[in-house]
Amino acid sequence: PTPPTGVVMTVSGAAYSGSNWGVGAGTPYASGSTKYYYAVASTDVNMNESNLTYSSSYVVGSSVTTSGAVSVAIAGPAAADATNFRVFRSGAGGYLNASGSPTAFRYIGQIAASGSGTVTFVDYNYLIPGSESIYLLDLRDEDGAMDWRYLLPLTRINLFAANLYMPWCVAAIGALRNRIPKFHAYIKNIVVDNPQWNPLGANA
Repeated sequence: PTPPTGVVMTVSGAAYSGSNWGVGAGTPYASGSTKYYYAVASTDVNMNESNLTYSSSYVVGSSVTTSGAVSVAIAGPAAADATNFRVFRSGAGGYLNASGSPTAFRYIGQIAASGSGTVTFVDYNYLIPGSESIYLLDLRDEDGAMDWRYLLPLTRINLFAANLYMPWCVAAIGALRNRIPKFHAYIKNIVVDNPQWNPLGANA
């Protein structure tokens, strides 16, 4: 796919109470003159990514906490061959070394493309780049809060007849069933101590 032609950032005018940027108070992720850059890749129908297009400017934390969101305007490629745009954000501080380094960014979300037109992705800081998620599951048999539903029991499946190395395989297909949702928990945006990629600082 063809890369988008531009990434333009503006700090949105209205305050978003549901934003995770810490509106009016500030947080370690958006404090003072801390710089944030964005990068965007376009994808085709098969989810193949283009090269990244980087924002030439940055937004500062003090501006973000006033409004609660960053609007990222993405200009579609002239070829109009993009299906989606994947959006990436730098850590607080931008680049550690040279600008335009893809390793200084992490994924935060995506938005559908609109041909060669411009679409706007709004960053409410719902996903901290470089963070992890934790699932807390109740797996006690006596609670019955989760079980496994067999869709296909252990079965031999014939593969390509001409394949001498793997003419068949054995597979079972199933899915987890959440029987008591309140017995489980999901925690987003966990940042470990001393991470290799730091959302609180600049990265190479």
